Amino acid sequence: MIGKEKKMQFFDLNPYANHLVMPEHHFEEDDFGLVVDSDTDSAFDEGSFKSRMGSVGNEDANDDATLKSAPKSRLSRSASVVSKYHAPKPVELLNKVDTSSGGLVWHATIYRDKNKKYINAKHLTTNGQLKPRRPMPHVMESDFFGSIVETSDGRFMFSGILNGWPALKDFEIISITCSIKSLLGRVRVKRTWNKGDSKGKPNFPADQRIRSVRATLRAPLWTKFGWSQNSPGRSFYYSPFRKHTKKMNFGTNMLQDIRKEFGSTSNKKMPQAKRAHMIAHRYSIAKENIKNMLTYHALVLIEWDHEEYTTIFEVGWLNGIGGYGGKSNWIDDREHQRPMLLNAMPNEMKIPWLSQFSEIRILDHNAKNLDYFKSFLAKYSGDKPPARFQNPEVAYSGDVRLTHRSMEDLVQYCLNYILNEPKYTEESRNCQTFAADFFSFLCAKKHTKPFYPINRLLYVPARHSFLYDPKFHHSNEDEVEGEEGKKV
Repeated sequence: MIGKEKKMQFFDLNPYANHLVMPEHHFEEDDFGLVVDSDTDSAFDEGSFKSRMGSVGNEDANDDATLKSAPKSRLSRSASVVSKYHAPKPVELLNKVDTSSGGLVWHATIYRDKNKKYINAKHLTTNGQLKPRRPMPHVMESDFFGSIVETSDGRFMFSGILNGWPALKDFEIISITCSIKSLLGRVRVKRTWNKGDSKGKPNFPADQRIRSVRATLRAPLWTKFGWSQNSPGRSFYYSPFRKHTKKMNFGTNMLQDIRKEFGSTSNKKMPQAKRAHMIAHRYSIAKENIKNMLTYHALVLIEWDHEEYTTIFEVGWLNGIGGYGGKSNWIDDREHQRPMLLNAMPNEMKIPWLSQFSEIRILDHNAKNLDYFKSFLAKYSGDKPPARFQNPEVAYSGDVRLTHRSMEDLVQYCLNYILNEPKYTEESRNCQTFAADFFSFLCAKKHTKPFYPINRLLYVPARHSFLYDPKFHHSNEDEVEGEEGKKV
């Protein structure tokens, strides 16, 4: 019993402590905002939900009073997980936030204030508060709707820090929906508020039976390109060996750090890539299904001319590290409550993962060469957790043959690649296709293929994406006229 109590306390302090596998294997269950007895319930009808604010009638008036008097929902405050509500930015600042189409779209579950008993216990701490930093952000209605500001051009903005994720802030509200399910199995999603169609401020529906609604939110336009407006590129570099710059940075700021770290004032020579290795492995999972048995992760390991450490280049889900508490298979302290990688991570990267987009992760490793790295793989190999890897294999090895092969060059190539195509798909744009592209590009091995045969079926090499500035990659100049004036 004592051990269980300690484990539960640790669970509450660390929002990631209950995750037993990497986020690639995590799925959220569907939550229904309203469950009714019959398929013919009026909840399925058009226009059946009244507005919670500004409604008429005693029931709505009482419900409105409940909203205004409900205690503010607050998460347990800690050094790293803090939500912020009821303190929006001035409208003058929000007017300047560009939320036009193209920014990342997020969803959040909003619970009715006085219906906490319907919230799944797995979403609550032991003291009954919403757990911070959930994969699907969640919030109580008074906190969310109490943090909305209308801009001068008629947009409704959520201004605050949502569910303790530092980077979830300053969103335009696109819609409020409610998912309805009958006991007989009928399912419908209804929009209770929609941008451009609904009058007035977004609000929680008046129907007392509704437990929760879902908000669709659009982030600023610059989120299309990276974690910061001033440093585009969904790629990060973590190096515990840096002495003159940050241990971790992202986007184009990575290049500045490398130049400073190996500049004239540091007396350190710019590292040059010497050897490259494409490595693949399966994940160690407690209960494997058929898909897990067919899933391989691939990466490229770079050996440098200084022979002090190696560097891992890999692709994964966008925010798969930042949304997972800084846990990486390549860091020894992955299971610590606050891994070193999380301590070094900028707040802009602490945000839920998105499986339809990718990021390039660059991590320095203390293994000096491939043989040392094989020892690291062996240390954490096994069929079941706490092992991390199954069947690790070096698929290809070769000398880096590029003329420009410095650390700065390789990082620039990765920025070009991710900015040219940020999507992630299991079929044709994933860790294996990146590893094949990167290895073949570095070593001039044009016949390199993704590791697992299934990934080879739809594979189209994209080695050229490493070379070209994304601003010019999709230019109309790509269409060249032939001898007879026909485009080829």
